[in-house]
Amino acid sequence: MRKGILFIISSPSGGGKTTVADFLVSQDPFIKRSVSFTTRQPRGKERDGTDYYFVNEDDFHRLLQEGEMLEHATVLQNQYGTSRRYIEKTLALGTDVICCIDWQGADQIRKKTNCVSIFLLPPSLEKLKMRLTNRATDTADVIEYRLRAALKEIQHFSEYDYVLTNDNLTETKQKALSIIIAEREKLAQNRQAVECFVTSLLKQTI
Repeated sequence: MRKGILFIISSPSGGGKTTVADFLVSQDPFIKRSVSFTTRQPRGKERDGTDYYFVNEDDFHRLLQEGEMLEHATVLQNQYGTSRRYIEKTLALGTDVICCIDWQGADQIRKKTNCVSIFLLPPSLEKLKMRLTNRATDTADVIEYRLRAALKEIQHFSEYDYVLTNDNLTETKQKALSIIIAEREKLAQNRQAVECFVTSLLKQTI
């Protein structure tokens, strides 16, 4: 059984990373989405344990001190972090994991373990602002902050393995799914199984 692959999807806020990740999980039973810890309050219909693990500041810092976080970052005075235990356990079972995190978290994970990273670019800042406005979860000041942050985050595109421009969401979803499929077929992921199969072929007589 192969070990699972850790996939990272990053984009500026409103860039579509969560939507794409949810699509991938819905299409494939062998990939799970990592549920991050956060100290911020739930938005809209978000549910604890499904969208995020909502914890207070003290609990977050305790988990951080205990080495539970594979990565963590501060965004708009709120803490976010990825569970190391969940990632390691799921990958060991041969199931892939998707993390929706920003460039800071992606950089931390690359320094600790192997992963495949995908960055989603917005088609334009105007369309990104429209997406942020339409989701109606942030104030005008927060939207402006997120747009300024987007300009900084976009500059880190070259650190990723794949870069997709999310102009057509349907096409972006399919391209991301193609990446997942292709990465699973790499020899590095299947060397033992392939070597066993080739050995059996060579033993056959013509």
